[in-house]
Amino acid sequence: MDLQSVDIIKIDVEGFEEEALKGSENLIQRSSDIILCMEYTRDCYSNDFLPWLKKLFSKVYLPKFNRQINFEFLRKYQEHETLHSEPYLDVVLIRGRRFA
Repeated sequence: MDLQSVDIIKIDVEGFEEEALKGSENLIQRSSDIILCMEYTRDCYSNDFLPWLKKLFSKVYLPKFNRQINFEFLRKYQEHETLHSEPYLDVVLIRGRRFA
């Protein structure tokens, strides 16, 4: 079966999100409206993962804090500049108008 697009991806692969998602890049790009739910784990990803996510998604939400954030917030989190007590963040990334 060859998926042309998806509406939602929920992933929890214990630190291997970058590899799994980059392996799904073509599917993600074909999906004009998409929601990605994942754990963003501090100190777990390469330096190009956050820019890669930013290229594919336009909005980021933190359900635990019931708020939208920007990618700069995730960069600060990755650099240990904020939320020091949180080893990971559940994040929801969105692209497209359908889920805005």
